[in-house]
Amino acid sequence: MPFLEINNVSKSYPFRGVQKPILTNINLTMEKGEFVCIVGYSGSGKTTLMNLIGGLVKPDAGEILLGGKKVDGPSLDRCLIFQNYSLLPWLCARKNVELAVTQAFPNASRAEVTDRSVAALTKVKLGHALNRKPHELSGGMRQRVSLARGLAMEPEILLLDEPLSALDALTRSELQEELVRLQEHEKTTLLMITNDVDEGILLADRIIPLSAGPGATLGEAIPVTVARPRDRKLLNGDSAYHRDRKEVIHYLMSNGPRDIRAAAAKAKKATELTHNIMMTEVPGL
Repeated sequence: MPFLEINNVSKSYPFRGVQKPILTNINLTMEKGEFVCIVGYSGSGKTTLMNLIGGLVKPDAGEILLGGKKVDGPSLDRCLIFQNYSLLPWLCARKNVELAVTQAFPNASRAEVTDRSVAALTKVKLGHALNRKPHELSGGMRQRVSLARGLAMEPEILLLDEPLSALDALTRSELQEELVRLQEHEKTTLLMITNDVDEGILLADRIIPLSAGPGATLGEAIPVTVARPRDRKLLNGDSAYHRDRKEVIHYLMSNGPRDIRAAAAKAKKATELTHNIMMTEVPGL
């Protein structure tokens, strides 16, 4: 039995007096310990999908199961990590994590709560910044606190909603490597939303593309065939990387917004025309 199951889920929201479809007939399965990336356009409904899995909103149709149990609201077995860190500004890094640990382990002693929090922050290389408040941390460090908070709660699955999109390139690459390390050593189940195809190939076991809305749906899962460990500096010379990337982009271009689909069709037609001209035998030559 799959660890996470999404069966025929649809969701719409009211817009100017009518229901606007956001997600339609969403189906997804994940195994425990797997790292899956969902790649799609901005505004296609990726965050809505994460909120559905997190239990923050309910589907109009279909069901979501985690470990065989129906998701019908928020629970500590799922932890959502967003782009905006969501840290309490008056608490230091350690106390931000401790607040979550206290909720996840209400019977833990004060010492146990502190030990869990410090251990989680140390895992994400923030052992030196335990007592710093959010305004004393860089954006990347704040996101590490958010990640440590999720890990310290020991959820069944971490739901990452574009957690790296607001970071600079260097910090983003550092946290990408941190996610890979955590998944490999902690065997954490990770479902991540991103709009960066290369990020998905670098991190995930599988990439699942999401079509453009309204009424977005998931395409077929694309296994990442690039061998682990993956080195970003060597990806461009790896034929598996180019093959995987081409497959994901082909789906997104074919199922993107109307103007992008039209541009893709025009480019394809131009390529075919050029090919036909080149293959035509010109008399006298």
